[in-house]
Amino acid sequence: MKLSNQSGFVRLALAATLVAAAACGSDNTTSVSAPPAQFRIINSVFNYTDATSTASKTAPSAIDVLIDSSSTKPGATAMPGNSIVPASDPGYEPLSPEVHSFVARLSGDTGPTSTFFTNTTDSLPYLPRQVFTSATPYTMVIAGLVPVPAAPGAPHTRVPAPAVPFTVLIGDPFPPPKVDGAYQARFVVINAAPFTSTTGNGATLSAYLTPGNVPPSTVTGLTTLGGALYRRASNYFNADPGTYTLTLTAGSKIVAHSAITLAAGEVRSYVVQSTGYAAVPSPANSFITSFLENKY
Repeated sequence: MKLSNQSGFVRLALAATLVAAAACGSDNTTSVSAPPAQFRIINSVFNYTDATSTASKTAPSAIDVLIDSSSTKPGATAMPGNSIVPASDPGYEPLSPEVHSFVARLSGDTGPTSTFFTNTTDSLPYLPRQVFTSATPYTMVIAGLVPVPAAPGAPHTRVPAPAVPFTVLIGDPFPPPKVDGAYQARFVVINAAPFTSTTGNGATLSAYLTPGNVPPSTVTGLTTLGGALYRRASNYFNADPGTYTLTLTAGSKIVAHSAITLAAGEVRSYVVQSTGYAAVPSPANSFITSFLENKY
């Protein structure tokens, strides 16, 4: 089994620069517009009823996502808790390559203080903006713990900063490397799991890949591929085609695993989410969703 770990950040920055230059307008000769950006949303928002009781933070929440004040695709209305939109391969919707603004809130909530995105200094709402580049994949990770909505007629409960920070990850559009003239596979791990820690504030996850579909009972003696911070993505990992078990740990504790099959030329993303609070985080309160993003 051949494994390698490529950051892709330098190449991605170069590609983004080149694509941005190409996306400044349509082709004057052919009048062909630049291809759209690719966009998806991960909802890992949980409600709590008592901020002092971690065990109460167990309810996945439906959310609305507004892009440029609109919930039409690729925005979302009543996006279910613990969901990803779109839910089918390759997991992206088209989005015009330009600057967009964002609001994310509990489903059905309204008003300027309903947004999750608040300033760290005073918890007042703000409207984040992001530049999107043509033909580049983006993932919006909406993950964190928020108070239940106020009762009708009661003052609105602001979401404390940075409970659910504005987070958009830039993916890697490149194919896997070739070994002896044949493509490897490559994949990335996206960490959107609040309850890999008992506090509900997430944990840095380390990724391990072992041959076969039987998960290891311990990672002692195994070599990690790399890590993924909470609400962030790992580097892209390359591997020979085959059947493996992807194991994720918080420290030395196994918190998620999944049997995976990697085919030559595939680029995949694996999104890890939590089902709810657990006094001892484990694979029992987490799950991994796979997306085939591209095939070369």
